[in-house]
This record gives sequence, C-alpha cells and structure tokens, in this order.
Amino acid sequence: MSDAEGGYTFPMTTLEARIENGKVVLTPEQAAELGLREGEVLPVTIAPHEAETEGNPFTRWIGTLPPLPDGEESARFYRRLRDGE
Repeated sequence: MSDAEGGYTFPMTTLEARIENGKVVLTPEQAAELGLREGEVLPVTIAPHEAETEGNPFTRWIGTLPPLPDGEESARFYRRLRDGE
C-alpha cells in the first residue's frame, strides 16, 4: 500500500499486552481480534528507541520501504526498485 508521498503504509493494530515468563500474553479477546490461536507465532516489530534515532539523519526513512519478497537478495530488489522494473 502506498501513501500520498510515495511511502509504504501497513495496516496496524495497537494492543496492550503483558510479559509473563518471557512471553507476550494477550487476552482471549485480543487474540480473537488478531485471528490468533494458542501457540501461534506472532511476528513483532519494535519501533526504534528515541535515543537510538536522536540526531540520526536516516530516521525519517525507517520503515518506508516494503519488506523484501521471500528469497530475493537485497541488492537485486533495490536495483529493481531503482530501475523501475
């Protein structure tokens, strides 16, 4: 999905969860909302901490490119992106 400025946006849901024994715990209602079943693996993306990005000129670009298609090498992907293939 592209936004008006040509960047990529992804649908997001924000939930509050707790950590128990090193695991993220969701309520049954939250799991149902996300379509998850017990034992299912949930990929998690963590936003960079403010301290890590403070003064970094590349901060505005974090998350603007789409994820790489499965199995494609990054150099080949970015060449295709650059050359408009």
